[in-house]
Amino acid sequence: MLSLFSLGLQAGSSRVSFQKAEGRIDVLVEGKPFTSYYFSPDLPRPFFHPLRTADGKVVTRGFPMVPDAPGETKDKDHPHHRSCWFTFGDVDGVDYWGEAAKVQGRIVHHSIDKLEGGAQSGVLAVTMDWIDNAGQKVLRQKQQVVFHGDATRRYMDFVITLVALDRDVKFRDTKEGMF
Repeated sequence: MLSLFSLGLQAGSSRVSFQKAEGRIDVLVEGKPFTSYYFSPDLPRPFFHPLRTADGKVVTRGFPMVPDAPGETKDKDHPHHRSCWFTFGDVDGVDYWGEAAKVQGRIVHHSIDKLEGGAQSGVLAVTMDWIDNAGQKVLRQKQQVVFHGDATRRYMDFVITLVALDRDVKFRDTKEGMF
C-alpha cells in the first residue's frame, strides 16, 4: 500500500537542517524551528509537533503534548490527537488511532534510515512497526518526509509504504482516517 500526502503551510530554496535530541529530531528551515519528530518508545505512535509557519506561528494545538497550553479550551478532548501523524482506526480489528480502545495497537519507531539536510530540502526517512494487542508485528511502515521552505512558506511531502509482514491485513471501515 502506498500513500502520498503533501502538507503545505503557506517552496522555494532554503536551508533545511536537523538537530537530534533524545527521542526526537528537530527540523529547522533557514535556521528557524519548523517541527519536531517525536519517536520515544513510550509513545503510542511517532508524530510531528508542533507545526509552524515561516514566521513561527504554531498552527497545531498543544494538548496533550503541552497539558496547559495557553489559549486552549479547558476541555481536553481527543488526547490521541498528537499534531501530525499517520495511522488507522481498524486494521484487522485492532485500533491504532485511539489510545484507550479495547483492542489497542501501537506504532513503534524502529530506525532512522536517512537524515539529510540540504540547501533545497531535507529528508527524514524512518521505519516503524505496527504492533497488535498481542505484541505481534503486523505491518512495516517505511516513511520518507521531505521538508521544504523559504522565507514565507513551509512544506512537508510524505511518501509512506505499508507492507504486511506475515499475512494479509484488512483496513476496515472506520470513521478515523489516516492523517
